[in-house]
Amino acid sequence: LEDASDEILNGQTGISLTYYETQADADNGTNPITSPYTNIVNPQTIFVRATNDVTGCFVSTTATILLRVNPIPSPTAPMDLEECDDDNDGFASFDLEERTLEIIGGE
Repeated sequence: LEDASDEILNGQTGISLTYYETQADADNGTNPITSPYTNIVNPQTIFVRATNDVTGCFVSTTATILLRVNPIPSPTAPMDLEECDDDNDGFASFDLEERTLEIIGGE
């Protein structure tokens, strides 16, 4: 959740952000969610309440975060890369990109 703070605040200081599952909770300052957070649906809208640290004034209707959780990649083990050392110097060049499509398996 905190990853969005810099974008939301856009350089402003003296403002605290709290996150909520509903607009009503954000408006009332009740039931804040904390990190780490496990989303309920995918994608999920998270509501943000911005409170001025000095005055206590707040805004809770102008910013929402669309939380989308992408699946964990499932790479496959590629075939070995083999190369002959024609000059016996212990070095060979490999093009690792040759295995990219095999590793990502269409993901």
